[in-house]
Amino acid sequence: MVHTHRSLLARWISLRDHLGVAAFRKTLCMLPTHFGHGLICNSLFRGSRADLYMPPFRPDLVMRLGALVDEHEITFMSSVPPIWRLALRLARPRRGPDRAGALRVRASLGVHVGGHPGVDGNEERLQRVRITETGSWVAGLADSGCPAEDGLIGQGWGAVVQVLHVNDTNQPLDEESRCAAGEEGFVWLNTPALMKGYFRREDLTRKTVVGGWFMTGDIGLIDDRGRLVLRGGSATRSTRVG
Repeated sequence: MVHTHRSLLARWISLRDHLGVAAFRKTLCMLPTHFGHGLICNSLFRGSRADLYMPPFRPDLVMRLGALVDEHEITFMSSVPPIWRLALRLARPRRGPDRAGALRVRASLGVHVGGHPGVDGNEERLQRVRITETGSWVAGLADSGCPAEDGLIGQGWGAVVQVLHVNDTNQPLDEESRCAAGEEGFVWLNTPALMKGYFRREDLTRKTVVGGWFMTGDIGLIDDRGRLVLRGGSATRSTRVG
């Protein structure tokens, strides 16, 4: 897919505004850098720098996660749920009086994935929708006091999220197509961080983007507090990367 300077800048500004930069003083990236999550989410926050890149999906490195965090004084990392599950099973916990404040772990959520506690044992949770077409995290729930619920994502981050009865870019996206609160439908996003299109695949772009709206292919609802809740995926979308 093709992004522009404008779309990536919009995403970085949104991440900075919603997450800040203080926690990203030293980051650890354990994901491929051709992957939107690895490149954008872990390393390119304005005012921060990526200090350590690791070969992706290496169980031996996951087993040493605690030691790597200590050795390099990592303040932030994010990854996909399989990595967290391995880390929770295999990595040794930190020891000592400073263990609680050293790492602010965030579990990234793609579609259909629930929140995870931090590997240092705290119960703070952050749920996110991460879609490479929109430059990485596009919605999230950063309230640590909110009980974790399966599929609960939150509000859009620099994005408008709506749930429609429509899953076809050839159909009108009007008020009549919008689902009521609590009613399941198809998730659409509008954000200045949207990709320009799929590389040399205008046909795929036309099937997923219309009038600045991106059809994610996910099924969800907007709850009575205006938060996105994912319920599943649609067979109509098999092209998403990342």
